[in-house]
Amino acid sequence: MPRASNSYPRNEITGYLDSLFDGFTGEDSTYNGLQVEGAGEITAAAFGVDCSLEGFRRAADEGCQLLVTHHGLIWGGWSSVAGNDYLRLKTLIDNQINLYVRHLPLDIHPEYGNNAGIIRALGAERKEVFAEYGFFAEFPSALSAKEFRPLVAEKINPDSEFMDFGPDRIERIAVCSGSLRPGYLAGAVSGGAQALVTGEGSSPSLFYYPALESKIHIAFAGHYATEVYGVRSLMELVKKNFPELKTIWIDMPTGW
Repeated sequence: MPRASNSYPRNEITGYLDSLFDGFTGEDSTYNGLQVEGAGEITAAAFGVDCSLEGFRRAADEGCQLLVTHHGLIWGGWSSVAGNDYLRLKTLIDNQINLYVRHLPLDIHPEYGNNAGIIRALGAERKEVFAEYGFFAEFPSALSAKEFRPLVAEKINPDSEFMDFGPDRIERIAVCSGSLRPGYLAGAVSGGAQALVTGEGSSPSLFYYPALESKIHIAFAGHYATEVYGVRSLMELVKKNFPELKTIWIDMPTGW
């Protein structure tokens, strides 16, 4: 049977998304790919950072048969399906919504990933890998420390928090979306970065003295705000390659 003019087979879209990440073979704490199977034909797709009951309901209200997220629904496997997990899964199944997830592969992807997007937004050039899933980057011309803070606030998150302990000239930065363990700060310093941009520290207070003593700036730009770039990139790619598909961005900032 020929497909409707405004729909695409699920496997055609998910197969295309899979192909973007063929080079990623690392371990992850969530399953990457189609986590929950729904309708076989897709007329509308939603994109967002997190899995949540409200997000699933918004996708259903928009008539979406596909939801693409960065953070998955299933972490480390389930021993039971109850409470919030049950309500979320029931909402997907009742509305025949396919849930497609890309977690760490969408942090490290050199073109479509979160860190690549942050670096582009800041006007820098991506360099070698930092902290497994992030990158070092360099500005074409050095910034002053006074220019760095408003740049991060304007391009990433106006509510960013800063530790201003670095030098006045910032030419090289280390970028890691989401959250970062304090132990990686030494790698940013040894890699020649004058500033570090991340979402949140796993314990921000543990960054204070190492940053002060190492003389490096840190921008905590928010977990959510640093992880919108990858899923937005996927949305633009899907819009381009499946032009008859309705696409929706579900923006649900967490404040973190």
